[in-house]
Amino acid sequence: MTVKHLVIPMILLMASLVACKKEAAVSTDNSVLLTTGLWKRTGETTGGKDTFTALGACDKDNTYLFATDGKVTFDEGATKCDAIDPQTTTGTWAFVGTDKTKMILTESGFALTVTITQLDASVMKWSYTNPFTNELQTQSLGR
Repeated sequence: MTVKHLVIPMILLMASLVACKKEAAVSTDNSVLLTTGLWKRTGETTGGKDTFTALGACDKDNTYLFATDGKVTFDEGATKCDAIDPQTTTGTWAFVGTDKTKMILTESGFALTVTITQLDASVMKWSYTNPFTNELQTQSLGR
């Protein structure tokens, strides 16, 4: 085989290697999924009824940042509902035992246990019993 006959196969091989890019592995570990990036509420129901549409823009732009050290930062976003509220507050998060679908969130001495019903790279859904109304509340969060 001459050098001329090797040129075309080599070009095709190099083009295929350049075109093939390695896709990032998607983790299915809830702690990794939870702590990768900001979360923002995209939906909410209380007692089975949509309550998200009634929320003001000042609530809808709030973000949650879960850190690997067990801290969570709650940010008021671009618009605050009350000007005197701090821009950010911090709390903690922890899975309940080895079950990575139940999580305890705390902020300012208040603790809430949530059940994660969906968690992937772009969507998280959780539910909990609202301690003030005793109704089931669900929230959807997105990236």
